Amino acid sequence: MLQGHPLRDHEREEFHSWYRRTNGRRTLYVGLVMLVFAVVLAVSAPLGLDDTPLAVYLAYAAAIATGGVLIRTGIDREIDRLSYAGEVTIVGISIVWMFTAVGGRLHVGFGLAEFVIGTLALALLRYMRPLLAAVVFPGLSVLYGLFLWYRGVFEFVAWINSLVFAVFALIWSLTAFHGRIVLFRNARLVEELNRRNDLLTTLALKDALTGLPNRRYFEQMMERTIPDAASRSIPVALLLVDVDHFKRFNDRFGHPAGDQCLQEVGRALARENRPGVVALRLGGEEFAVVISTETGTDPAAFADRLRGRVADSGRVTISVGIAVTRPSGATDPAAVTETLYRQADQALYLAKERGRNRVETLH
Repeated sequence: MLQGHPLRDHEREEFHSWYRRTNGRRTLYVGLVMLVFAVVLAVSAPLGLDDTPLAVYLAYAAAIATGGVLIRTGIDREIDRLSYAGEVTIVGISIVWMFTAVGGRLHVGFGLAEFVIGTLALALLRYMRPLLAAVVFPGLSVLYGLFLWYRGVFEFVAWINSLVFAVFALIWSLTAFHGRIVLFRNARLVEELNRRNDLLTTLALKDALTGLPNRRYFEQMMERTIPDAASRSIPVALLLVDVDHFKRFNDRFGHPAGDQCLQEVGRALARENRPGVVALRLGGEEFAVVISTETGTDPAAFADRLRGRVADSGRVTISVGIAVTRPSGATDPAAVTETLYRQADQALYLAKERGRNRVETLH
């Protein structure tokens, strides 16, 4: 029964690391409740409503506040040991408070209120595994009964009440622990699903051969780029890049060499990626570069530099067709993209017709 959600061997280390990170906040909340309780009692002491010295409650409040600061700092700075020190401080104060009340305030329900606070606070102690909880909480009740007997004021009903609260805290601790295991597994499952979704999204938007963004990415990007360019009143240039005589290259050297050739062209284009400049592979031997920047990049000069770099490799050459538009706010991004692509394709056709290894711009 105590092992309703047993940890698997491969989960233990990761679970306890996760548990350390998440349990601090719960202890912090309990500490805040205890801090309020200490402040209220500190105020009541000078009014004669409590015969406990004021300094005792002030010491409790200071220690709890210190523990809370340690936990908060540990969480914010991701320092587990600091957070753990704060938790130990708060839980330790709750236990000290509990038995001090039992020994010094027997006229007020034999310190039962503080006993309840102590056991419930202890239920939040990190590493409170089922077997440990099964020993700790009944043990606290036994110690409470022995302490009452030692003081000579033992009452069976008071001890039974303490046992009831100890059992309640035990059940809470077991439920919380097993619930944490379920929550941990759910968190891991969500993280894994998110990771796989991110991977699938990346794969769906990336060309497997060259690693460049693919046509789907191009379409999604243009949906954002056109309105952004319209809002900033800047032009958008589309460069269509085609490898010259690629079929002949494939037939002569084979498909593995053709793939290597496309990868080299892809790397040449990828080196030009920067804010406002994105290189893509649209499919086959066709690539594209989108330029939308306020830096005044000249698309023709950019394309000619790229053409020269590929030609210098000595393996293949490329032809580039350029189209430029300055979208307005009322334009449809899909329509602008389609027109821009058609114009760049016409410019690319002219580059092919006029001898290849050249750049043409459709005016």
